[in-house]
Amino acid sequence: MKLKGKMDETEPMTETNGTVTDRSKYKKLEMPMFLGENPESWVYRAEHFFEINNLPESEKVKVAVVSFGQDEVDWYRWSHNRKKVESWEDLKSRMFEFFQTRDKRV
Repeated sequence: MKLKGKMDETEPMTETNGTVTDRSKYKKLEMPMFLGENPESWVYRAEHFFEINNLPESEKVKVAVVSFGQDEVDWYRWSHNRKKVESWEDLKSRMFEFFQTRDKRV
């Protein structure tokens, strides 16, 4: 017996227009981790994540930083303390400058 009002994620969901959507075919998407390599690829994936989840501009930097590895968080804190990160575009620019340059030095 199932409780009314509770929906099992593997059950079909009936929408208001009468069509049925099988929720089980959608996997929970996770923000990709950034570990300091290939920032262009990571940004590409992150932007798709933001779009799928309808993230507002004001939340993108916060969500991005949560997906950074420890060294990348340390870099972010250092960069942010030198000059506040103002936007997602600002963060991307700094990431490309720092991590692409670092990759070329190695």
